[in-house]
Amino acid sequence: MVKMGKKFVIFSSIIAAVMTVATPISASPIQTESKITPQYCNPCKVKAGYLYPKSQYSRDYFTPLHYITVDGVEYFFWYIDDDKSTATHWYTVWKEE
Repeated sequence: MVKMGKKFVIFSSIIAAVMTVATPISASPIQTESKITPQYCNPCKVKAGYLYPKSQYSRDYFTPLHYITVDGVEYFFWYIDDDKSTATHWYTVWKEE
């Protein structure tokens, strides 16, 4: 019975460590003047068109743990649309989880 208790404590410690590391990191888009405006797709719960300056954010910066809050709803990073990204800004797409 003692061996089972040690395994449970170790397993619980690993789970707690993973949950601590996996806490969402808030990403705040920098306001820029742009002709591209966010597109809203309510049925599929997606927000697109948030621009981030390439000079301040690398592609690796964006992970599924990043999120934005719009009208009290959290949208997690989904992907960068390379076709709509410009030479200076990433065009990001976010989805509600």
